[in-house]
Amino acid sequence: MARMDLGLSEIQEGIRSSVRDLLDQEWPLARTRELQENDTGFDSELWGKMAQLGWLGMGIPEAYGGEGLTLTDLAVLHEEFGRSAMNTPLHGSSVLCSQIIQHAGSEDQKKTFLSGIAKGDRIFALAFTEADYGWDSGSITMRGDVSGGSVTLNGSKMFIPYAHVADDLIVAVRSGGAGDDGITLVHVPTSETGVTVNQLPGFTGDRPCEVVFENVKVSDSSIIGEANKGWQPLLKGINESIPVLGTFMAGCLRAGVDMSQDYAQNRIAFGVPIGTFQRVQDWIILGINHADAARLSSYEAVWAVENDKPVATEAVASCKIIASEGFVEGMDAAHHVHGGIGVVYSYGLYAFMRQSRTLYHYLGSPEHHREILASALEIS
Repeated sequence: MARMDLGLSEIQEGIRSSVRDLLDQEWPLARTRELQENDTGFDSELWGKMAQLGWLGMGIPEAYGGEGLTLTDLAVLHEEFGRSAMNTPLHGSSVLCSQIIQHAGSEDQKKTFLSGIAKGDRIFALAFTEADYGWDSGSITMRGDVSGGSVTLNGSKMFIPYAHVADDLIVAVRSGGAGDDGITLVHVPTSETGVTVNQLPGFTGDRPCEVVFENVKVSDSSIIGEANKGWQPLLKGINESIPVLGTFMAGCLRAGVDMSQDYAQNRIAFGVPIGTFQRVQDWIILGINHADAARLSSYEAVWAVENDKPVATEAVASCKIIASEGFVEGMDAAHHVHGGIGVVYSYGLYAFMRQSRTLYHYLGSPEHHREILASALEIS
């Protein structure tokens, strides 16, 4: 029986050190702010460098062109990315979509899609959510009609991160019955006739898009897995991706707390650093507690998923609840410490606060995961 050990191996510490050093040199917080201001929020040169370093294929098996590393290794990478509030399609393409393809894809699809992801030649996005936002199977209502050797898609998907820079979509459609039955996963290139991608205006940070499908027809060879049986591999990919996202959120919050501590030590009021004031200390301690809880619960969930533990469902749900709520509350605390300067865009705290709101509902809100947790514990 595998004993839970949340310590990092020598290799994982090496990953952390090398990623942190590179991001400190090439991705300061000012670069994050700069990227948030451009039209696409995407840096192709950086993406190419990430591919060269093997980061895009870290969780992809070597047989398909990846590095063949573990979910924990991916979590370490994402925690460091979080410290820079780094907005990229990395999680959506190289973790979420990659895991779904690994579980559901044919051998040919794995060879083609996974190697493309690892090389940085293809960016995937999962088109799941719709106008009636939700992450349960019942929220998937867009039709995908499977007949005559093809799949015809009509409808729209909403709030899809980085769909505007994606080459490929995994589209979750309703092709059969209600609930978990009748979900089909379909590969659709964003260049396909009838596909329109529109960036949505607003505050959130991962460039959410509307994707419209008007009589889009693709071959039934584009189905990933089996028709009407897409929910289980989709859910498995989501559950493997949530703890990795949790470590990203924990890294973001830790960076926000560190900024608060530095500010409290250097901001002078009434002749002393404001960090000597008890209420300021209370806010900082609250942020530290939330950051530690998000990090530990996320790595515990990674361990449970990697080792196929019976409590994996509960661990994943718990980590998303803790990370989503803790990230928001921890960043609120950071703003209490900073006061007015915290909302100055050029200062940088805004980048972390924006992520806390962006990721709160992504892959399921705390309310959604409380329902999963209650069901798993048989108390619903």
